[in-house]
Amino acid sequence: SILNPGQLRKEKNYHYLIEADGGITDKNLKILVDNGLDIAVSGSFIFNGDIRQQVQKLKEIK
Repeated sequence: SILNPGQLRKEKNYHYLIEADGGITDKNLKILVDNGLDIAVSGSFIFNGDIRQQVQKLKEIK
């Protein structure tokens, strides 16, 4: 079976952060976070719209 990065980190007791840089949107952030993402870098999504609204959309994702 294929482990997601967060699961692998937990099972092996690794101590690192998982980061994704690029392509982060309000449509895919939740699945990334659910699979262990710690740091998301989202430039285009934020700056290709109303910055405050775009940032708020990302902040609301849990």
